[in-house]
Amino acid sequence: MLKRVRENEAGGNGDDKVHQVKEVLVGSLKGQKVLIFTSYHDTAAYLYQQLLEDTAWQEQAGQPALGMISGNTKPEERRNLIERFAPVANRPPEIPGDQPWRPDGSEIQVLISTDVLSEGQNLQDAGVVINYDLHWNPVRLIQRAGRVDRIGSSFAHILLYNVFPEAELESLLGLVQKLSTRIAQIDQTVGLDASVLGEVISQRSW
Repeated sequence: MLKRVRENEAGGNGDDKVHQVKEVLVGSLKGQKVLIFTSYHDTAAYLYQQLLEDTAWQEQAGQPALGMISGNTKPEERRNLIERFAPVANRPPEIPGDQPWRPDGSEIQVLISTDVLSEGQNLQDAGVVINYDLHWNPVRLIQRAGRVDRIGSSFAHILLYNVFPEAELESLLGLVQKLSTRIAQIDQTVGLDASVLGEVISQRSW
């Protein structure tokens, strides 16, 4: 299922995008595990601080534990954050299933990350991905969705949200059209498991 978050405030700046993310996290996504992707470290850090320091929003959202990962995150810290966000999918194989296990630290509900997590990670404890920005490469968008749309997921439907300012829609239409065309070509060639930008997926992909 695809959701598109559009902004109504004038200006369409970064604060408006943060506002829309905050709104959806205290609205339809309240209490859910959410993975937020952005292409940029500075953007990830900014969004993380905006959520962390907004005490009123924190109260509305139910005090969700937050995490942030970028290329600057040390490997051991990254592993801990991944385990705290998706403890079921990342249970150490050496620990038998009948033995209790939990990672160090509280379980993370909202994880903000750059594309360092877009490949090779099992994050299917979550069922929601928010693309804070659209990557020019459609394969990257497919990989982002693929972190939660995996075998072993308990979710019947994966939710994908794309966030961009209303004021930027016209300039982004060209990018969206190009991405949609390239995604359709990928679907026809190798098949897709789910819609990325609202495409109709070919029958053989199911």
